[in-house]
Amino acid sequence: MIPRTLLVILATVLVATASSVSVWPDPEKLRPACEEFLQSLDAPRIAKEYPKAIQNLLSLDCEKQIRGIRTLLGTDELEILPWIVPFLDSKGQSVQIEAGFAIQKLVSDYTLKRRDHTVLDRVAIKPLGPTDPDLRPLAWIAAKMLSADERGSLGGYAMTMIRCLKLKEFEPGLRDVARTDSPRAGEANEAVRDINE
Repeated sequence: MIPRTLLVILATVLVATASSVSVWPDPEKLRPACEEFLQSLDAPRIAKEYPKAIQNLLSLDCEKQIRGIRTLLGTDELEILPWIVPFLDSKGQSVQIEAGFAIQKLVSDYTLKRRDHTVLDRVAIKPLGPTDPDLRPLAWIAAKMLSADERGSLGGYAMTMIRCLKLKEFEPGLRDVARTDSPRAGEANEAVRDINE
């Protein structure tokens, strides 16, 4: 039999632990839309136009993989995404971080192409136009990054993506983080503000 005092301590620890865990969307529910979006991109063209970068990506050498990711990022083409996304699962942490940075930078750059320059006191983004790519299916990637590394670099890249893409499904988790003493609390608070503008 477990003493009553120990049960009270265990219950307190469980409640404290549960309240410190952010509630993010289930990545598996977001995955199909992202996979469909990635399949719609012309990844074979990238392989034809940048064979050396693809050769580097397919190497087992982390430094070459990073070089390949950086080369592809320099193209500023969405079609690089199907080549880079798998590297979020790399065994090399530096490769994971490089892939996360590349994806986040591409999303940020495409969002800023819609910047409203008539608003001078802040960065304002115009709504999606008929020819603008809808990158919201990349929510799966943001959720994947957060579940892998909420407080590290990947978590920061995910926060940027959430803000840029105005992913409201992340709002409960962002509010949880904003109420903590996490180094990401301020960033989460700003993200809540941005996704609700």
